[in-house]
Amino acid sequence: NTSNSSTNGSGQWTTPGNNTSIAPLSEETYPVKLRLLEEAQHIPLDRWKAPTVLAWIEVTLGMPQYGALCAENVRSGKVLLELSDNELESGLGIVHAMHRKKLRLAIEELREPRLCRYPTIATLGHTWVATEWLPDLGLPIYAENFA
Repeated sequence: NTSNSSTNGSGQWTTPGNNTSIAPLSEETYPVKLRLLEEAQHIPLDRWKAPTVLAWIEVTLGMPQYGALCAENVRSGKVLLELSDNELESGLGIVHAMHRKKLRLAIEELREPRLCRYPTIATLGHTWVATEWLPDLGLPIYAENFA
């Protein structure tokens, strides 16, 4: 809970025990988050702890804008797996439909990698957006902007 977190007088993020793994993404916390992601490579998502989930959202998915609410509301990978779209919006502040879709697809990739329709969702490119995502959202008329 972020009520246990604050910034100190110099504007530096502090947490109980100075746990930089749950602090916002910065130059100081980036190496810690990379280490957590490396350690989690062979651990199922439902066994991830909160700092690993946060690192994955911020670093792997490139969505650090959702880090603060993730740190506050997601205690584990198991919790993340169970969140509905409404909970992603209200609990993590993900109001942008495309961001929710990206997160959903990435979760499914980790849940069942062998059944994944979109491998390596975190590395999405413009071709995928044009040929898969926009048509899926009912917006194929915008695809030429990404081709």
